[in-house]
Amino acid sequence: MQHEEIITGTLEIQGRLPSSRMGNPRYEVVVRGTDPLPTIYSTQPDSMLAYGITNYRGKLVKAKVGYYYGSPSVESIELISPEDTQQ
Repeated sequence: MQHEEIITGTLEIQGRLPSSRMGNPRYEVVVRGTDPLPTIYSTQPDSMLAYGITNYRGKLVKAKVGYYYGSPSVESIELISPEDTQQ
């Protein structure tokens, strides 16, 4: 993974992609934060993240994103509690 960064926002699932060669699910997601034109990220092929990503739909998350073979990809997602955002 190259050009990694951490972003926060609400997770939206844009759609399901074709399964990987091994038959594992893949998704396109957007993390809506303060960016007016958010990037669409995809889960990496054969990533365990794809099995649980729908559990984060509509919730405030912190995501580690970057580029996997030139494509914007999400590597990990962590739920953020409302208490964490208050300072």
